[in-house]
Amino acid sequence: MKCHYIVLLMMMTASSLSGCQNNQQVITTPHRLIDPIDQADAAAIAAEKECDARLLSGELTTHVEAQECTNAKIIEAFKQIDYPYMDLIELYTTKATKVAKRIDKNEITEAQSQIELSKIFQDIGTEVTKRNIAVEKAEADRAQKYATDRIREEEAQRERIKKDQLNADKAKCDSYDIKRGTDAFSSCLIQLDQARRQQQMFDAQQEQQQQMLDAQQQQAAQAQRAANAAAALGYLNSHPVFTPQQPYMVPVNRPINTNCTGAGNSLNCTSY
Repeated sequence: MKCHYIVLLMMMTASSLSGCQNNQQVITTPHRLIDPIDQADAAAIAAEKECDARLLSGELTTHVEAQECTNAKIIEAFKQIDYPYMDLIELYTTKATKVAKRIDKNEITEAQSQIELSKIFQDIGTEVTKRNIAVEKAEADRAQKYATDRIREEEAQRERIKKDQLNADKAKCDSYDIKRGTDAFSSCLIQLDQARRQQQMFDAQQEQQQQMLDAQQQQAAQAQRAANAAAALGYLNSHPVFTPQQPYMVPVNRPINTNCTGAGNSLNCTSY
């Protein structure tokens, strides 16, 4: 009986292939779950055993017929799991058939055929490793490009926002009848920018305070659920009741509003 090398074919590297092994080692190729690979392996082994048995029984008369019997089932098994390197599966079956022909012609013995098959597996295993490395590198490159593009897009977005804000500020200062290019116009832009920054700080404080309130409410709800569970289990008679505290209410600052009035080259702004 020949060794069932196909189970090792796509899942072992060249360094782990040596002669006929009784214990099949299994690793997965990139992005392939072990279950589909196991399924394909089982089908491949079953195909080899079935075709070998038909050869021994005389139903198949040559090693080529037995190998071709196995090849079709192996290819189908790996196609069903969408194996990424089907060309290597087909390369194996083609070379294995050539080895079988040499056995039929008495050019080599079955023992010698195992040595030739081992060399085939080493070469294919090396190619599998090479492709796996290339796939991983391509994915890393794509991830790096995506991250770089995101950073550039965010920077461009910030620049667009700054430009839009400046144009809006200029339009607002124009509405105060302040002449552009004057100190008053520059002062107007500065005060509007300061007011916007203060509003942003206020909004950030509001968000932080809301997060604190949410966390406190979650803690209070968890404590209440724990107390309810203890009561349901009948532990209230022997354990103190933990009453959840009322959530601490963080004082909320009122919004900041800024109005500016101007006449000629003078400007007066008030925040409240």
